[in-house]
Formats: sequence, C-alpha cells, structure tokens
Amino acid sequence: MQNPNVQRYAVLACGTIVMLVLGLIYAWSIFVAPLEAEFGWTRSETATTFSISMVMWSCGMLSCGWLMSRFPPRSCFAMGIALIACGFILSSNVTELWQLYISYGVFCGFGTGLCYNLWTSVVFAHFSDGTGFAGGVLLMGFGMGAMVLGSAVSLLIASPVGWRGAFAILAALAVTLAAASMYFLRMPDQKAPAKPKANAVETGVTLTGGQMLRSPSFWTFALWRVLVMGGAAAVIAQTAPIMASIGADVAFCSAAVGALSIGNGCGRPIVGIAYDRIGRDRTLVALAVAGIAIGVALVAAYVAQNILLLAVALFFEGVLYGGYATVNTTFIKTTYGQAHVATNLGISSFSLMPFNAVFPVLMAIAFQLAGDYALALGALPVIAAISLVAAVMTSRLVSQLAVGYDAESGDKKRHRHSGKSDLLRREQ
Repeated sequence: MQNPNVQRYAVLACGTIVMLVLGLIYAWSIFVAPLEAEFGWTRSETATTFSISMVMWSCGMLSCGWLMSRFPPRSCFAMGIALIACGFILSSNVTELWQLYISYGVFCGFGTGLCYNLWTSVVFAHFSDGTGFAGGVLLMGFGMGAMVLGSAVSLLIASPVGWRGAFAILAALAVTLAAASMYFLRMPDQKAPAKPKANAVETGVTLTGGQMLRSPSFWTFALWRVLVMGGAAAVIAQTAPIMASIGADVAFCSAAVGALSIGNGCGRPIVGIAYDRIGRDRTLVALAVAGIAIGVALVAAYVAQNILLLAVALFFEGVLYGGYATVNTTFIKTTYGQAHVATNLGISSFSLMPFNAVFPVLMAIAFQLAGDYALALGALPVIAAISLVAAVMTSRLVSQLAVGYDAESGDKKRHRHSGKSDLLRREQ
C-alpha cells in the first residue's frame, strides 16, 4: 500500500469491519432471555451487566490516549482484543452473576472502548480532509453491528451450541478478525504530502486534554451533545413501548425498532459528509433545528395516535442520533487537533456517559407520572431548542479559539507545547 490515498481507504474499510464486530456490545439483549431462563436471574440483575459494560467502555476510551502514548497501535489493539476474547471465553463458563459482571461487563466493555477509540484515532490520522465522511462510515459499522451480526448470534444461541457456545465463537471471531486486520492498523506515512482540506472545518489548533477541558467551547459543545444525544437515547431506549402504548402490535413495534436502527446507521455517514461539505457550525445548528422539527412530529403523531407517522418520525430520530454520534467524534478531532485525539475522545466520551443513563430514566419517570409518553416526548422540542442556543455559542467560541491561535503564533508546534493559557484567555 504505497499509495497514501489507497492506504487510507483500506484502513477505513478494515476499521469499519472491525467496528461491526465491536458493535456486538450492543447485542447484549440477545443473551438476556437464555441467561435468565437457566439461572433465574431477574431483569434488573441482567440489565446491570450492560450498564457495567457501558461504564467500562467509557473507561477503555479514556485509557486509550495514555496507552497509545506508550505503546504502538498494534500493541494497544492486541491488548483490547485479548480483553474482549477473554471476556467472551469467561462469559461462556459463568455460573454466578458476579462472574458475568466481570467477564462481559468489565473485560468486554473495557476492551471494546479501547479498540473503538484506537481505530477512530488511526482512521482520523489518515483523513486530514474528509474527516466527517471517514468518521461517519467508521461509526456506521459500530452502530449497525448489533443489527447486522445480531441475527447470526441469535441463530447460534438457538442452535445446539447454545449461549455458551455462542460466546466461545465470538471470542474466536474477535481473535481471527484481529489477526486479519493487524496489517492495516498503521499510522499514515508522515513523509507523504498532506492532501488539501475539502473545507475549513479544521481550526488548526492542537490542545491537550487539560487544555480542552479548560476551553469554554468544549463545555458549550458538551451541552449541545448531552441534550441532543441524551434525548434521542431516551427515545431509542423506549421505542417499542412508545409504539405499543398507542396500539401498535408486536410485529410493527419490532419493525419500528429495526427502522430506527437502520436510520441510526445511515445517519452517520450522511451527517459526516454534510459536516465536510457545509462545515462544523452549520452542521451543529442544522441538527438542532432538525431535532426541534422531529420532536414536534413525534409529539403530533403520538397525540394523534398515528402509528405510521410515529414510525416514520422514529426512523428520522434514528438518523439524527447517528448524526449526533458522528459529530461527537469529528468535532473533537477538527476542533482540538489530531495530536491528542485519543485522549480527547476518551474525555469527551466519559463526560457523556452519566447523561446517557439519566435521560432514559427521566423518560421512564415521566411516563409513570403522566401515564403515557406525551409529556416525555413534549420535552424533546424544548431540549432541541436549548441545544440550538448551545450550537450558536459553540460556533462563536470556536471562532475565537481559532483567531486566538492565529494571533498568537502561526507555528503549531510551538503553540502545542507551550502550555500557556493565553489562548484560553483569548477564547474566554
């Protein structure tokens, strides 16, 4: 792979396939029924397994920057895959609930977060232009992993191998995929000339994790992201019950869930391309405006008890959520630079984690108080409107960040290592 352009698309294609397998972390629900049937565990006990895996996924994301500063990417990938494979093998032999918490929750969750951040950082390094497109395609693989491969896992569980055999086969799949993809896991040749950027979404600023945390633009973006992703996550978590509450049958509820998953996957590259074409600022604003419109559509369809219209609105809510996920990673790279992107992505992911858990709970509480989902859905346009304000604030602060950097110095390296707070004072 001497041609840098061929090399980077090969890395993107391989990374997307890896992400499909990593996305199986979201297929946990497939194992719930057989585990509960065999051991008599309650739904809250098995649900805790997934909660632990999501917490450890964020921890794996957070640790990736530190590991990549000390070990080459392939070594870090080997660590992550080893944890995932060990987690699946141990899960296939569990007899106690705490064992499942450690094997699937801790091992698989941490390893998945590490590999996810690693591949995202490497792919971004290859795409100084088209970052949104690359991030969107990569995350499409992760978002659709449970849907694309989940059916195969379900067939394994229903076959004579059972859930234990399914876990063992997933371990073998992880190791095989790691061996096949290791060759493609490489940073770009630094001697190769950089391609010109497709547009001016890059700020040219390089900030460490600490500097990013002290940047007001990060916190206004975090507010935007928490609101739009938290609200959408709550809807996604309750899609089937929302449809059922207005009379949809089981088959239609399942179809709506599947359509939302397809929208989630497709929305990632679509919004990524839009990010490259119209820029960061317009994308943030456009997604907030779209969130208001889709929120209104969800409320109208629910109040009118129009099952078909509600299913269509839920599909577009899935598209939006996929777009939010793409912007979440692409914004960090294009705004705060590639040099510390693994650390910064880990920090960003970790800061989002509590809200992904809180918003679905708030929607459930609103349902219990009101007896239906009208109140909870009615909050979505309001949340999106607040996120619109956050988007405008973020655009202004990022502009000041870039101007402050240019006024300070045209030398990236000198600014990157200075550790000075002048830039941050300018931004404030």
